[in-house]
Amino acid sequence: LDFRATSDERRLGAYNTDYAGALDAIADGMGISREGFRDMPAAVVGAGGVARAIVAGLTDAGAKVTIYNRTIERAEQLAADFGCACAGLNALSHLDARLLVNCTSIGMYPKVDASPVPPEVLKPDMAVFDTVYNPAETLLLKQAKAAGTKTVDGVAMFVNQALAQFHLFTGQVADAGLMRRVVLDSLR
Repeated sequence: LDFRATSDERRLGAYNTDYAGALDAIADGMGISREGFRDMPAAVVGAGGVARAIVAGLTDAGAKVTIYNRTIERAEQLAADFGCACAGLNALSHLDARLLVNCTSIGMYPKVDASPVPPEVLKPDMAVFDTVYNPAETLLLKQAKAAGTKTVDGVAMFVNQALAQFHLFTGQVADAGLMRRVVLDSLR
């Protein structure tokens, strides 16, 4: 749950905009539809709240998810909840995935010189999505671009969430381009 809204009937609705916000950002960045996730090997780094939403979305879309986390017990619990694989962070050195998703705060301002994965595992045939949005281009995304991968920044998810929340709250559709510019301007 990351958003609540009331309707005219004075009923409370609860929504998680992480799920759709992330999946739409990744699909757009990869140039695929949500159906394109089917059977895709995906690595999710982290096992917190945003990881839970993204793992739910990816497994619902049919991706073959492996969760990597520093605390293996948290990864095991999340993996059990969604019927997927898990491993410790040290296993990232043997990464074999078409999609890598960072759901940790590693690389977030002010500690911008850190990356959650070793750069040598990044390959041109994969896509990398970093949920960190400040800075918009994290060290992980810079390393991924240097490796020739497709990249998706956390701002894309942040904007998708805001668009969904705005629509739920007002019933109107916001301008995605304007919203992205406002977010990026506020990060400078």
